[in-house]
Amino acid sequence: MKLNHYETTVIIHPSATKAQVGSLTQQYKKLLKQENAKVIHEENEGLQNLAYPIQKQTSGIYYIIRYQAPGTAVDKLERAYKIDENIMRFLSIKLDKHGVAYHKKKREEAKKQALQENNTEKSTEESQ
Repeated sequence: MKLNHYETTVIIHPSATKAQVGSLTQQYKKLLKQENAKVIHEENEGLQNLAYPIQKQTSGIYYIIRYQAPGTAVDKLERAYKIDENIMRFLSIKLDKHGVAYHKKKREEAKKQALQENNTEKSTEESQ
């Protein structure tokens, strides 16, 4: 079975607490793993303003997950999103090889930057 690369962006209702967001994300990652998917990367972008109101809300919690999965897993994931009242909107896209390479490069650059910042902090602490 061929696994494709996907990215799903979810907007969670702004009234959800951090614990609820964590529980939701774990629930959907578990669903993906049951469907033989591999989670590559996830980002919680936090509370952000929306371009237009959705369900009379002007903000939402953005969560992005990138994964490798068979197409049937995406269908089941989206069906679960439609049922969940905490999910205001979602969008799943299939990434091509350029999208996969872009996100891989972006993650590597973020790791390098975090290492540099960590090394800078250590050197400033040692000099004091």
